[in-house]
Amino acid sequence: MNREILSFMNLAKVAGNIQSQAWESLDNEDLKFVNAMTSRQIKALMAIYMREMEGLEAFTLNELGEALGMKKATASILVSELSDLGLIKRNVDNDNRRYIRIEMSKEGKRLRQCVISKAQEIIKDIYSKLTADEVNAFTQISEKIYKIYTEKTREES
Repeated sequence: MNREILSFMNLAKVAGNIQSQAWESLDNEDLKFVNAMTSRQIKALMAIYMREMEGLEAFTLNELGEALGMKKATASILVSELSDLGLIKRNVDNDNRRYIRIEMSKEGKRLRQCVISKAQEIIKDIYSKLTADEVNAFTQISEKIYKIYTEKTREES
């Protein structure tokens, strides 16, 4: 069992380092801007980024709060902070005007693309040292583990 736990911990360390390197690759102005953000703001941005990357509909305020494990009032303050920073925008839901959808703003998307470009560069280098079958197997098992984990956490909440 120790080997299995260690493999998860090592993977988390690699992912964290890739994320740190990607953020730190920003130009000085962007890096100062990001470094002034709170960890809660960055966590929210990452959740919004991931939601978009998964091709899912933009978060409602309630959904974002649930994803971050916070109450609606706290999520509302966080969304206002990110909106004031110009990183997200709030749009009225076309199907239900009572809902507000939270999406990346143009500036948020620009910043995201800078970070993702660097992360892709690092990951591409790692993948170049693996066979196509290894990359495919890693992708499939990672997606399966993510699905199992997210289903389990939904059931618990």
